[in-house]
Amino acid sequence: MVDEDLMKYKHKIPWVGGEYEGQLKYGVPEGFGKLIMPNGASYEGEWLKGKPHGRGTLNYPGGGIYRGDVRNGKRQGKGIYVTADRKIYKGLWDNNKLVKAID
Repeated sequence: MVDEDLMKYKHKIPWVGGEYEGQLKYGVPEGFGKLIMPNGASYEGEWLKGKPHGRGTLNYPGGGIYRGDVRNGKRQGKGIYVTADRKIYKGLWDNNKLVKAID
């Protein structure tokens, strides 16, 4: 089977302590997939070389949700974070920190 063929199929594997379901390349998450952790945290979106990377949605165990750009598993670029108590933070993110608010 050629490597490109692997990315066409959904696979379910254990990954970094949770369960990943999605596309693989060379046995690691790449393409589109979802990771669910035992504590309730999850990420669904684009993957690169085994890490969340691209556009996606992060759900935090406490109830917060982030939708937007993700690089190496962190909020990076444009995105919106809604806390469990419904506070909304929209803007540019760098290394998980909001660096510029956008209305």
